[in-house]
Amino acid sequence: ERFREKRVLLVGSKDTAEVAESYGFDVGNMAVTSSQIVKALPEIYPWPVTHCTLPPVDVNAADAPPIEAVLIFYWPSDWAMELQVVSDVLAGGRPLGVGTTGTNGTGVQCAELWSSNPDFLWQAGYPVPRFGTGAFVECLQALWKPFGRSPLEVQECGKPYAVQFQAARKLLSQLAQHDDFERIYMIGDNPAADVRGAN
Repeated sequence: ERFREKRVLLVGSKDTAEVAESYGFDVGNMAVTSSQIVKALPEIYPWPVTHCTLPPVDVNAADAPPIEAVLIFYWPSDWAMELQVVSDVLAGGRPLGVGTTGTNGTGVQCAELWSSNPDFLWQAGYPVPRFGTGAFVECLQALWKPFGRSPLEVQECGKPYAVQFQAARKLLSQLAQHDDFERIYMIGDNPAADVRGAN
């Protein structure tokens, strides 16, 4: 709710914009993607971006609202582009990425960073697990650290954190029109997040 009317950066795969729109975000205008930024500012990531159908957004324009949060819905398709643009957004400043300095002289984080889940690995069709959103966030933290900045603050809101399960229970209560469940079962594929969180 609190970011719906503010400029945010959406991170994820091909359907992230549609998912964000279904949550009520103003996609393409206040909720933007890295691809939109790169279309407007090709020098920010000097490799071609061909998969963006949304309009370009110049976040360096004098009248552009600041990006107040990065919302990682799930791991992105193009890690290199997302790592560059998200790092620039987190550093802030105009031009984006120049950074701002706190009172102690160290670089500060200029946008909140929210991640949908901490899964480092997940099982896909390939016989060996694939890197997930947690791995992407760890890459961001590794890129943030060498610049002498304060530690990167990340808000994780997916499994195994209680907020995810509280939201599911609330939805079940609304559907069932009561909240006196003796037991609720969770089905998942990742013991570290699904089983640990459900317990």
